[in-house]
Parts: sequence; structure tokens; C-alpha cells
Amino acid sequence: MPRDEATIGLACLTRGNLLLFLPIALLWICLPRPGGENSRRRWAAALLFLAGAALILAPATYRNRLVGGQWVLGTTNAGQNFYIGNNPYNTSGEYQFLPFVSPNPKHEEMDFKREAERRSGREMSPKEISRFWFSESWNWIKAEPSSWIGLMWIKIRVFWGAYEIPDNLDYYLYRKWAPVLRFPIPGFGLVAPLGLLGAALAWNRRGWPRLLLLFMVVYSASVVLFFVFSRFRMAMMPALSLFAGYAIVELATRFRLAFKERKSRWPALRASVLLVLLIAAVNVPVRAQAGSWSLRLAEAVGLPTRSENSATAHYNLALAYAIHAKEKDEDAKLLALAEEQFREALRQEPDHVRMLVELGKVLSRQKRNAEAIEVYRRAAALQPNDYRIHLALGILHKRSGDNVAAAQALRRALRLNPNNLLAARTLEELEAGDRPTAPSIP
Repeated sequence: MPRDEATIGLACLTRGNLLLFLPIALLWICLPRPGGENSRRRWAAALLFLAGAALILAPATYRNRLVGGQWVLGTTNAGQNFYIGNNPYNTSGEYQFLPFVSPNPKHEEMDFKREAERRSGREMSPKEISRFWFSESWNWIKAEPSSWIGLMWIKIRVFWGAYEIPDNLDYYLYRKWAPVLRFPIPGFGLVAPLGLLGAALAWNRRGWPRLLLLFMVVYSASVVLFFVFSRFRMAMMPALSLFAGYAIVELATRFRLAFKERKSRWPALRASVLLVLLIAAVNVPVRAQAGSWSLRLAEAVGLPTRSENSATAHYNLALAYAIHAKEKDEDAKLLALAEEQFREALRQEPDHVRMLVELGKVLSRQKRNAEAIEVYRRAAALQPNDYRIHLALGILHKRSGDNVAAAQALRRALRLNPNNLLAARTLEELEAGDRPTAPSIP
């Protein structure tokens, strides 16, 4: 039992999927163990554990009631996250862009809401929206169970793979500027095989090893059920690292005994073979940045490989430059850096719609309207049903003085989203001829 009973509550607020481990931890505390505490002490410990978690979770739940009008434990985006990882568009098990969602915190929740209400034909509360997307995923799973099972296997392989899947920060890009990230520190490709070996070797030990192993199984399953980023593994790393340390000590002990006694060689050999198999399972296929020494070495010896890039990291870096430029009154140098990073991202992924859209925004902020129009046209060809792209084209055409093209684009935006006030107001001003200029692109 943890000494700080509130820790699990704090952890659940940080990573919502840890809520799945809460009842399992309670059951573990309540179960009798040989030579353990009597039943009264176990139940008292369980109540104390639950009270500590409730002390942290209750204020957040009550605030959700005050703000949203519904009792919600944690957040209401579980259904959306489940759909991101379980839908016909997801083939990698990682985060993949949905055609109707902008991967921007400012728009993501509203995009999911808008699409849910469009499909259902009615307005929904946040809780109903989450249930709706759970239902959409389950409908797909029931319709294509074999596809879902294959996707789950991919997610297991990705979760237990050595490659650090980036979210908004990319380890492989930022270590170019952070020397500490270039230190030869053991990564997941070594810690995970050692940790899994340690878990296997410690299974016969009662007490904490089994609880930690249970935690690893439940937590990894809770991530795999949704979608995988490497940062999601961090909550599991303390337990995995303990098992890795145990594996190192146990291997050293077995080899020391093997040198002394012939009969002790088989336990050392079995553990060594298992470690080699686990290293292969975690590290193959070799996923690495294009042109890296590890990728070239793997290709040279004939191992399966998968070339990766840092397009998303360049995109995120460009967004940071663009935001900073706005804070600095459209600083020309920062806008140029943003454009450079967007173009590098698009060099690696030329058909990425969001990167095209954001590059178009930066070009428009630099008053390079003709170039921005061409970029937005490329985005519209790839994603014709995004009203924001047509709205931006309408604004840019109006700004360039092409009122006919502006009106066409704005009407297209309104057909896709009749409730967009900016498109309606801009079109009205265009038709009335009130203003020669156009608003900024949102």
C-alpha cells in the first residue's frame, strides 16, 4: 500500500487512463495474503486508499458539475480519444489526423462536437458527445472485427517498440540543439527488454513484483486501447525500470553461479536467450530517422527497417515561431523562420493539409497573397470539405481584389458550414462593397 494515498488521485488527473487501475489496486489491497494483515486492517487500508484518491478527484468532479452541469470524473474527451485510435482511418496505431478534425487545441473539441451533431442530427452535451464517439468506434469494430484485431496488434508492437513516437515534441529533432539528449543514456530499446525479463524472472516472488506487473499490464492495455505516443509510456517507466534493475542483478547472480557450478548454467542460458528474444522483439523492425547510422546499419545487415521523419516536429516548431511573431507585432525574422520550418515539414510530407494551411497563414501575414492562394488551393484539392480552407481563400481573393473568386470561395465555405459568422459577414460586405480590405485569416 502506498504511503501517500493521494498519489493515485494526482496520477489519475494527469493520465486519465490510470482510473482503470484504481479498482484493481483497491482489490489488491483487500485480497488476503499469507502472513499478511488481518481483514480489518486490509479493509481500513482500502478505505484510506480510496479516501486519498477521492480527496483529489472530488474537487475536479464537482467543478465539472458547476461548469458543465454534469457529473464527470476527469474529462469528457475519452470517447473522442478512443475514436482517434479506433476508426477506419487509423492504420498505424498512433495519432492520425481525421479528415474533419483540426489538430489544434483551439478547434479540436469543437470539430468533434460539430461532426457528432452533424451525424446525429441533434445538439449534444459534452458527455453525450463522448458516448457518441465511443459508439462510432464500437460500430466500426463490430463491422470489421478482423481489421480492429490487426490494429490492436500493431498498437501493441508500437507501444513496446524502441522508437520514441513524437507528440508535440520530437526527441530526435531537439537533440540536435540539446547536448544532454545526445548522451549515451539507455533508451526504451534496452530498458524495455530488461524490464520484461525482470518481470518474468520476478513472477514467482510474492508481494510488490506481482502488483507492479499487474500495473504494467493494465496500464499498457489502457494505452493500447486508445492510441500510442511514447510520452504515454512515462507513467509505466518507474515500474519497468525497477524490473530492469532486478533483471540486471538476477543475470549477474546467475552467471556468477554458472561459473561455479555446471548445473547452474541452464538458468543463466535460458535468461540470456529470453533477453536476446525480447531485444529483437522491441527493436525490430528498426525505426529510425532517414539517413541515421542505425537505419543504415540495419539495412546493411538485412534487418527490417522503417524510415521516419521529423515533419511533425518541424511543423510544431513553425507554429511556435508563428505565435511568437504575432506577439512581436509580426516580426519579419520570426515569420521567415516559421516559413522555413513549414517548408521543411512539407518537404518531408508534401500532402499534409494542416501544414499547407498554416504555411498559407504565414504567407498571408507576410502580405504574399498570391503565394498563399496557391498553397490554400493545394490544401483544398486534398481536403475539399474543410470550410476553413475555402474561407481563407475567400479572404485572400478579396484582399487581392478578385471579388468573383472571393464570393465563390465564401459561398462554398457557407455551404459547408452555414453557421460561420465570419464567412457570412465577409460575403455580405463583399456584395455590398462596404470595405476594400479583408479580415485576417483565422
